[in-house]
Amino acid sequence: AKERREEHDFREDEPEHAHTKRHVDLGVVAATFALANNLAKPADQHKDENGNAGHHHPEARVCAVQPDRDADHHEQQSDRANDWAVTLVWYVIAVEQICLLPEYYPTRTEIGILRDHLSEIAQDIGPNARIVEYGSGAGEKIRLLLSSLATPVAYTPVDISREQLVTSAGSLQQDYPTLEVLPVCADYASELTLPSPSKPFSRTLVFFPGSTIGNFRPAEALQFLERFHQLCMQGSEPGMLLIGYDLKKDRATLEAAYNDSQGITAEFNLNLLHRINKELGGQFEIDQWQHEARWNENSGAVEMHLVSQTEQVARVNGDEFSFKTGQSIHTENSFKYSSPEFKSLAEAAGFERIRHWRDPEEKFQVALYQAIPAAD
Repeated sequence: AKERREEHDFREDEPEHAHTKRHVDLGVVAATFALANNLAKPADQHKDENGNAGHHHPEARVCAVQPDRDADHHEQQSDRANDWAVTLVWYVIAVEQICLLPEYYPTRTEIGILRDHLSEIAQDIGPNARIVEYGSGAGEKIRLLLSSLATPVAYTPVDISREQLVTSAGSLQQDYPTLEVLPVCADYASELTLPSPSKPFSRTLVFFPGSTIGNFRPAEALQFLERFHQLCMQGSEPGMLLIGYDLKKDRATLEAAYNDSQGITAEFNLNLLHRINKELGGQFEIDQWQHEARWNENSGAVEMHLVSQTEQVARVNGDEFSFKTGQSIHTENSFKYSSPEFKSLAEAAGFERIRHWRDPEEKFQVALYQAIPAAD
């Protein structure tokens, strides 16, 4: 499933023949949007009575991350937890809908690539692997991989949606009874300590499909890949990274993928304003804003914007923010790479590319990288 992590900044679009004055306190607004995006996120892992994360039944073994239950704030935190749960359900449904859009090619294209090259992928990975998947979602892609691998030892899906994670993990445990399924409910963008399999394994395979790496700016993506490299050092052999990423291409195809005709991506983006109104007491007039996606060739990213349709003032927690017509709030980025660009990025994190595959139209790429041990 496609993951989207909002990185909020603000820009004012200036007409070619006129200069418009900025009226927004950018730092305050950016902090407000970041707070709205992170409000009531999970915090502390559940552990068993011995202090160990997880149990033996797939539905109980989830290393759940729940809001703080401090007695003095129990009711407030409970309400926030409920709001967060509702938001996650909405988010999961919206992401699934976006992935099925005719304009949004990455999901079906990546699945096609995996189906066509599973035998090569499995041969390179080898037997007795431990697989860790970040942003596991409904688990469609991992089933393709697990069915092709020789005697995989363990699978650790990491996802923030507990309900979906529990359902997917339980189903996988039933369908692959010899596989140790160790799900972790957490924000995978944070530092995590993952559960260790009970049986020895040959190598760790980090599975990161869905072009999710594009949600991070290149410098952040590098840090993420470096964390993957550290994880790949667990096992009797150096580990591997199987990753999918969207390729740079023509503007029309890229912008259409994020400006779908059904308006589902627009609803996804506008939901940020709904959340600010609900969670921070904001007073954004939602119908005065319009979603727009733009390909920025200089940065190599499709930018998501919310564009003000009129001159207006929005209020959040007593603060006022003025917007001119055409001024936009930059809510999200989806970075694209050429094949050499991503290869260089992965090499900087300590990986060496073994193979890579593309679809016939060269829209998307899946690559398998070997983790190179650091020199002593």
